[in-house]
Amino acid sequence: MPPCRAAIWPRQRLKTAQDLESGKTELELERGRLLTRLRQDYHEQKDRIKAAVLVFGEISEALYETPGNLTISPESNGPKFDVSIHAAKSKGISNMQIFCFDMMIARLCAERGIGPGFLVHDSHLFDG
Repeated sequence: MPPCRAAIWPRQRLKTAQDLESGKTELELERGRLLTRLRQDYHEQKDRIKAAVLVFGEISEALYETPGNLTISPESNGPKFDVSIHAAKSKGISNMQIFCFDMMIARLCAERGIGPGFLVHDSHLFDG
């Protein structure tokens, strides 16, 4: 006589739960390995990161009296980029943070001889 469904379901549910827990553990281990690699890369690239921070400050200072700040930090979800310009908080300032960040990237790429050599933004960036 075949086993009844009621007896099979708990075993399948237990196996599914075990598989999920095992997969979760593997993902957590992989996230830890990736964060370790990111921190190592961050340390190895500290001179380039410092250059990016300085260039961002120069570009934002050309537009505003006080230079803006760029902070790059390794986080569990990947690198975190914080940009701020010390001026009144408005949509226009947010757009200028994007503009300064993009100009910084374009300048660093030009200095390294990589990239297309130009920067394109859509009209929404300049609406304000």
